[in-house]
Amino acid sequence: MRRISAMVLALPLLAVSACASDGGRTAVSEASPAPSAPDVTVPTTSGPGPLPGEMCATGSPIMAAYDLATGDFRWVACADSGGMFLAAAATADKVWVQQSGTTTSRFVLDAATGKTLEGVDVNDVPDDADYWTQGPPSGGGVRVHGGQDDPLVGVDDATGAVVWQAEGHPYYDDVWAYGDGAVFVDAWDPTGARPGAWIAAYEVATGVERWTWSPDAGFASPWHVTGDRLFALGADLWVLSTADASVLWHTEYGQSATGYPRMFGVLANDDTVFVSFTSEASGGD
Repeated sequence: MRRISAMVLALPLLAVSACASDGGRTAVSEASPAPSAPDVTVPTTSGPGPLPGEMCATGSPIMAAYDLATGDFRWVACADSGGMFLAAAATADKVWVQQSGTTTSRFVLDAATGKTLEGVDVNDVPDDADYWTQGPPSGGGVRVHGGQDDPLVGVDDATGAVVWQAEGHPYYDDVWAYGDGAVFVDAWDPTGARPGAWIAAYEVATGVERWTWSPDAGFASPWHVTGDRLFALGADLWVLSTADASVLWHTEYGQSATGYPRMFGVLANDDTVFVSFTSEASGGD
């Protein structure tokens, strides 16, 4: 499935702040009023939690939180009307959410409970927050370039010369997963000798393939890296080691009959993973 760009969601709400070391992070700006406070559901037992389509008594999920170490479901915030939501930034105590649709808005949730925080300046995002990364990475004097319609290459910062090229592209042109010295992309064998597709990890500085991985069933694409964890999204969330692609944990929801609500964005802090959802098709779906 070809994806166009998450920027159909992002540009009215987020402005990119240039950052040579990390390839560009989102900076929340232009405050707008939050929608009515979402309902929050907290599980009574440990485990992965209900299916996305069954998380909310009414409406659709905005965001669900999972224990970073175990994958246990912590809470879900729900909206009566559903919509398209994206995790924009996360800290130890806050999660910034952007919504796009007929109207645009953004708001802040309490990281521990999922409840809407009133009176919070949505522009006040600390520099050390975990951000949705829009631009490609750089490191070792090499900057990565690429996209769904462009080759994946590493370019020498000083000379502009291409120093490596590999097969693959990011989840969207403006959603790049990278960290721990590598960039993580959807990849394939252009000769057709190896069927299917997979996630590939390439060293940013050299283009050397670190590893490839794909789930035993279904699909997953790399969305974001926090620390030494890669978060890959499909019908399920997969949490992989950036070092060797070992699976730390994953959900077991599977594809719904309609495809919605589906996971659409993920960030983390030191102990919690935050997954946002959409109940609408985005550009390219």
